[in-house]
Amino acid sequence: NNQSTAASAQFLRSSRMDRCRLEASRAMMDFLPTLKKAIIKETDITAEMEELKSSRAQKKENGGGEQSGNIRLREGELWNSIKNKSITRLVTTI
Repeated sequence: NNQSTAASAQFLRSSRMDRCRLEASRAMMDFLPTLKKAIIKETDITAEMEELKSSRAQKKENGGGEQSGNIRLREGELWNSIKNKSITRLVTTI
């Protein structure tokens, strides 16, 4: 009698764990598209790339004048932002 009670309890625990795994998997599958959109939005580098392109054009236009140093500093900041966002996207999508 004790053995059948223990086996019954083990079966109930196993059934609950299976149900819990299934529900967790379904919840994750429902949540992943939303999470993906948020990651893509937060790690978008389009604005930084456009600013880099325009700053390079401006640098060529100015011919390396006194603003060249400021442009170089800004380009460094932009590249750092691009690097951080790219690494963040890589790590979160693995």
